[in-house]
Amino acid sequence: LVIGGGVIGCLCGYELARGGARVAVVERGDLGQEASWAGAGILSPMFPWRYPDCLSALVNRSLARYATLIPELLALGTVDPEHRRCGLLIPQLAAEQEGDLTEPLAWSARWGWRCDHLDEQVARAVEPA
Repeated sequence: LVIGGGVIGCLCGYELARGGARVAVVERGDLGQEASWAGAGILSPMFPWRYPDCLSALVNRSLARYATLIPELLALGTVDPEHRRCGLLIPQLAAEQEGDLTEPLAWSARWGWRCDHLDEQVARAVEPA
C-alpha cells in the first residue's frame, strides 16, 4: 500500500509493480497535485553547490533514471509526463550579487553539469521574460 499519489508515491507504486508486487496507491485528492504540482517536477535545487554532495548524487541518479523512465511511461500510453530537459538559469539581478563563480563552476565540473556564464544580453535572449 502506497499512501500519497504524488510523483513519488506514483513512481514507488510503478516500480514496485514492475518488480512483481501487487500495489495500491491511495490519494485523498487527484493524483499528481499537491506537492507534485508545486514542485513542477524540478529535480535540482536552486544553487545546488550549496547542498551536500549526497543531494547532487541523488539528482544525478534521478536524471539518469529519467532517460529510461520517460520512454517507459510514454509507451504505456496512460500518462504524458511532459518532460522537458531545460537546465537551470540562475540570474544575478544586481551588481552587488555578482560574486566569485569558483564554487558553482567547481561544482558543475565535479558533477559533470555544463555551466555557462551568460552576460545580461545573452541571458535576456535566452529568457526574455
